[in-house]
Amino acid sequence: MNVKKDILWRAYVAFLLVVILAGVILFQMARLQTVKRAALTRLSDSLSTKWDSINPIRGNIYSCDGSLLATSIPIYELHLDIMADGLTDDVFHDDLDSLCFDMAAYFKDKPASEYKSEFQTARKQHSRYFLVKRNLTHNQVSDIKKFPIFRLGRYAGGFRLAEKSKRFLPFNELAFRTIGFTRENISAGLEAGYSNYLQGKVGRRLMQKVSGGMVPVNEENELDPEDGQDIITTLDINFQDITENALLHSLSQNNAAHGCAVVMEVGTGKIKAMANLSREPDGSYAEEYNYAMGESIEPGSTFKLTSVMALLEKQKANPDTKVNIGSVAMYCGREMHDAKDEGNGTLTMREAFERSSNIGISRLVYNAFSQNPFEYTDFLYSLGLQNKLDLKIPGEGIPIVKNPHSKSWSCTSLPWMSIGYELKVTPLQILALYNAVANNGVMMKPMFVTEVDKLGKPVVLYHDSVLNPKICSPATLATVKEFLEGVVLRGTAKNIKNNLYPIAGKTGTAQIADNNLGYDNGGRKIYQSSFVGYFPADKPQYSIIVVISSPSNGVYYGAEVSGPVFKEISDKIYSRTATIRNYASSFENKMSGSLPFVSATNQDNLSVLMSLYNTSSLQVTPDKDAWVKPSTSNEKMTLVDYKMTENKIPDVNGMALTDAVYVIEKSGYAARYSGAGKVVSQSLQAGAQVKKGQVIDLKLN
Repeated sequence: MNVKKDILWRAYVAFLLVVILAGVILFQMARLQTVKRAALTRLSDSLSTKWDSINPIRGNIYSCDGSLLATSIPIYELHLDIMADGLTDDVFHDDLDSLCFDMAAYFKDKPASEYKSEFQTARKQHSRYFLVKRNLTHNQVSDIKKFPIFRLGRYAGGFRLAEKSKRFLPFNELAFRTIGFTRENISAGLEAGYSNYLQGKVGRRLMQKVSGGMVPVNEENELDPEDGQDIITTLDINFQDITENALLHSLSQNNAAHGCAVVMEVGTGKIKAMANLSREPDGSYAEEYNYAMGESIEPGSTFKLTSVMALLEKQKANPDTKVNIGSVAMYCGREMHDAKDEGNGTLTMREAFERSSNIGISRLVYNAFSQNPFEYTDFLYSLGLQNKLDLKIPGEGIPIVKNPHSKSWSCTSLPWMSIGYELKVTPLQILALYNAVANNGVMMKPMFVTEVDKLGKPVVLYHDSVLNPKICSPATLATVKEFLEGVVLRGTAKNIKNNLYPIAGKTGTAQIADNNLGYDNGGRKIYQSSFVGYFPADKPQYSIIVVISSPSNGVYYGAEVSGPVFKEISDKIYSRTATIRNYASSFENKMSGSLPFVSATNQDNLSVLMSLYNTSSLQVTPDKDAWVKPSTSNEKMTLVDYKMTENKIPDVNGMALTDAVYVIEKSGYAARYSGAGKVVSQSLQAGAQVKKGQVIDLKLN
């Protein structure tokens, strides 16, 4: 009896436990269907769905005349839902051979049998998102939509497209490094600098995992992307083509490693063209690196402009200050030579600059600043050469302009810096300096973009920006302009002189130092050839710099390698630009017409002027540095002595400022001036007997 009760008790307990367990299960089932339903649904969706980013269409990049430089074109991925409701076994097998034949004939990339094998494998795997083709154009999509199976559409034929975009450059490599690119984790050029405007805003689309991949959950995007804005650049596509072809011709002719050429609009700083070419392994040239703004280099003789500016601005020398030269100059046991031996004797500062004498310029600078080199380096710093130009485009080279506190400063630093060594600046920095000379002393910041547009309307406007409103005094500016013109008229760049318009500029030939082997480079010297200047010289419109590295066909002087590139660019710009042609026409008329008024000047200068006007002259002295005044009769010019007497006020009316200041100082007086142009009045009467040291106020107009 007790045993029976014990068995029944155990059975009741077991039954009760089963009932309780069943109750717990039912409770949990009810709880999952109610309280936890939303959370579990979200968890399920997260395992089978995900948010996919939809990239917007990137904005366009235009040249200044509206030419399209970079745009985004749609490209498509074709997927096939093999298990689409309308794609029955009968339909699939009946049309498969025709589809594969059409695909093979259209794309010509693989035989029809290979296409068939891929489709059959996808069918066996029940693929819902089988990738058929990538990078299809709109025209290709339109064509293949007509193929068997595909023409049934999305639901009956499983035809699915995923749209993406690809960057396209209509002019191919033209200005490629300036326009730039965007790739995964890397970008360059304007594409990088203005990406915040170009890139737009990313959209979102919910995707669901199916056999064979992910498919959109809905027909519409959950968040549509916002397309990027367009930028209008300063680049002129015609100027760019001219510049790039001229550079390419010289690089190929001289078998050079790489080079760059930049065209800047004088009054605004707008970059109208920027070409950067480097030699490829197969001997061709391509835009691989932005040397113009990214490479800090020792500029060589083009830097001599800053040295003569410092000498003039600090009143350490004047154009006719003479300096002894020879075959070699010694500084702390280190030899300096001229590129072309000038022999023994003397040169004026003007001649040293025009002939690009390393010895002449370095001795003038060393004699003037060796006791206080800070006076020289401080002037360089006043020009802003130690600072980057702070361009919007990333990758600007870092300038190195040292001073006596720098660790690398030595007793040879001052003379070598004076001729463009022991410092580094970018070609674009040198161009900005020369452009400032052309722009009456106002240094403009290089400008690449004028506006940002949205749907054809400007939303951001960029204006000209001044880096330095006054790089030097008007007197210094007038003198260096004459120096730069003299380089082309009778100096190292006379090979690019022409009769259509005047050019001002400076040649540069620099040795390139190897990081390990130095300038000797194991007995194989490497050179860098440059020319930088502006045109027309007396009414500047454009400034240009050309830098060519490692010419290796035996010719390496800047005048012979880079000078012709400058001239080819300027000639073609001249021929295509009406405003310059109109100016040049007046220049030609002026050259063939009546002689201009010249009060008095250096005989060498006047001889140059006379040669331009095809006039004859009577040399009154073999000394070309003699001061003379012209006497004209029947369009013939003769020279007569211009007497300068100490303690007697000279007559400087009608003279250019530099000539007037020279005559006044030569006569023992000081000059002070206001205005610009030629002297129209002087405070002390000409011919008066006045003690030395008096100040003569000049009014220019």
